Amino acid sequence: MPTHGSTGVRGGPGHRADEPDRRAWVAPLIGTLAMFPMTLFLLALVTMSPTACESCDAREAVRFADSLEVAVIVAMAVGAVAWVLVLTAWVMPPLRRLRARRVLLVVAAPLVAAGGYPLFDAVLVWP
Repeated sequence: MPTHGSTGVRGGPGHRADEPDRRAWVAPLIGTLAMFPMTLFLLALVTMSPTACESCDAREAVRFADSLEVAVIVAMAVGAVAWVLVLTAWVMPPLRRLRARRVLLVVAAPLVAAGGYPLFDAVLVWP
């Protein structure tokens, strides 16, 4: 029989949903460590892409430059969204009932960042 303040069968005997989670920092730390190389790699790919149009004629260069502006904004927005997910995991209250949400945010962040380059590539008009 559940006692006052316990969640009963769902949380196990004596488990309280609002109990502090001592390991709440682990998932955001793993997410942060995973995101640094991913976003640096995305940034490297984005910053090297203008070299694809070094031998373009004037018309191709203008078309490429126009699409590059939009593509860079898209890539940086995707990177920012991924970092906001990690930041949200860091600032969530360290409660056991929020553990699954925290892990979900941390897992979603690298997946969002991984989608940054395909979106960048789709927007960019290559010469």
